[in-house]
Amino acid sequence: MVGQISNRIVLPHIFLVSYPAQGHVNPLLRIGKILAAKGLLVTLSAPDTIGEKIRKSNKNISEEPTPFGDGMIRFEFFDDESQHITVPDEHAAHLEKIGKQKLPIMLQKNAEQGRPVCCLIYSCFIPWVAEVGESLRIPSAPLWVQSAACFSAYYHCYHKLVQFPTESQPELDVQLPCMPLLKYDEIPSFLHPNTQYPSITESILGMFKHLDKNACVLMESFQELENEEINYMSKLCPIKPIGPLFKYPTEKSTESAKVDVTDAKYLVDVFKVGLRLSRGDFDKRIIPRNEIAERLIEATICPKAAEMKQNAMKYKKAAAEAVSEGGSSTSNLLDFLNELAIGVPMK
Repeated sequence: MVGQISNRIVLPHIFLVSYPAQGHVNPLLRIGKILAAKGLLVTLSAPDTIGEKIRKSNKNISEEPTPFGDGMIRFEFFDDESQHITVPDEHAAHLEKIGKQKLPIMLQKNAEQGRPVCCLIYSCFIPWVAEVGESLRIPSAPLWVQSAACFSAYYHCYHKLVQFPTESQPELDVQLPCMPLLKYDEIPSFLHPNTQYPSITESILGMFKHLDKNACVLMESFQELENEEINYMSKLCPIKPIGPLFKYPTEKSTESAKVDVTDAKYLVDVFKVGLRLSRGDFDKRIIPRNEIAERLIEATICPKAAEMKQNAMKYKKAAAEAVSEGGSSTSNLLDFLNELAIGVPMK
């Protein structure tokens, strides 16, 4: 399948569907720009609430394909009719109901306009996109924006392969394959029984319910960073690390800058590029000024600072190599396209 954007140029069409939160839009937009630069037509779609924010930051965005690198990029937003939703925990179910109605209409409209969609890439919070893709025979893949370690935790929790904290055992530690022991307050926060957002937990775990409907899972990590975790999880389901999806200089820091407690553990104990300041949501206290000052000193002038800097530079180099021409992440992305018989247009 290809997408027609003029009388002379025909490009494969990738359709990105984002959950309405900036921390999900930004990674999808980054992968969209990478794909467009390689010669594909890319559409980013999200509810109007996100569309309004994007239009404020860039008045030039349009539903019409706009040149980007060797390809094109366009934006298509929809009304999710969420104005009357006042309870945050009801939003996920409402978005699924409306999204399942409107996404097929948008995809059909694109086909009628000469740009049929050949692949859906979507936020992991909206797994119902895979159902829409399957019903229309369009391949799909979720974009996992956390680490492979977090992915492993959710996978093992969903399939009940490992025991996780429960309401009766809230302080149960978790041992996952190829990973250090996770204390009860180091597992992904949405997996803890006292999470404030059970609907989001349900949505994320829903992605694992639909794994068989996806071509693979695209992951915001890279082989050289989480080699053991990625190799192990690749035996259980098809994953393709394509990160890091570098942040563009014009992007503002939002909730996407937040670090999950499991990722924080890796930063401190595995990668050794950080220091622990709190224990996330379980640390019900205001961190005093002197404690912050101590950590800043430790991170800048103490002996540990040199080790952290050395490790950070090592991973920085590995990250740059992963996304370079012929790097592991670049190769994984091209493999993904080739497996779907999309390919990258010849220059």
